[in-house]
Amino acid sequence: METKLLISDSEPIIETPSGINVELLNRVAEYIASDYEHFDMDEWELKPHHRPWYQRYITKRDCGTTRCIAGWTCFLSGNISPNTPNEAQQLLGLTYEQANRLFYRRNWPEPYRSHIEDCTSKTDNAWTAAQRIRHFIKTNGAE
Repeated sequence: METKLLISDSEPIIETPSGINVELLNRVAEYIASDYEHFDMDEWELKPHHRPWYQRYITKRDCGTTRCIAGWTCFLSGNISPNTPNEAQQLLGLTYEQANRLFYRRNWPEPYRSHIEDCTSKTDNAWTAAQRIRHFIKTNGAE
């Protein structure tokens, strides 16, 4: 079974039957909840001095860099890649559909989608994302 990637890639990747990497996904949720200042669902990875369209790859977290779920997945795995969504999808063992449901808040189920859009603080934003990840794990990626 061929895996579709979020961003087209020249080589097709074969989906492994191992399923979701729950251990890594739990680490991402815990990290986001505990380090809310460095979480932002608007960018894969954004350094404070970057323009919003410009991505850069770093290995420190204390410089003010923020990352989304896919960005933190790659960072915590030590896989800093110019193709963050595809790399995170592979690291987590997700299908194309699951990756879209997890990495893009517009595809999140309610109440998570509405709540993250209405968040007024970084703490609330990170808490919502961590809860969203836990729900994703609980439903085995179905929601």
